[in-house]
Amino acid sequence: MKLALDFDFDLDEETPVRAEQWMDLALCAGEADPEIFFPQSNGGAKKAKKVCQRCAVVEECLAFALNNDIVEGVYGGLTETERAALAAVRDGAPA
Repeated sequence: MKLALDFDFDLDEETPVRAEQWMDLALCAGEADPEIFFPQSNGGAKKAKKVCQRCAVVEECLAFALNNDIVEGVYGGLTETERAALAAVRDGAPA
């Protein structure tokens, strides 16, 4: 089951549309050190999660990670382990 995303971008007819436009608005794209989003352990994800808490597109990021089966890094404020548990619940499997 894919998560539905509701985008409300103001685009003129000449602007090309791409599915991942939300990435341009993500705080991790320009404000933070990218390495904090790929910690060596789940305990090392605290800095990344703090950035995600302030991000306006955290839901789109999480949906992107879940819909694309991304298994590494912090996306949408969740670690790999947290996303796997969420995906299992979403798909009806025990967590």
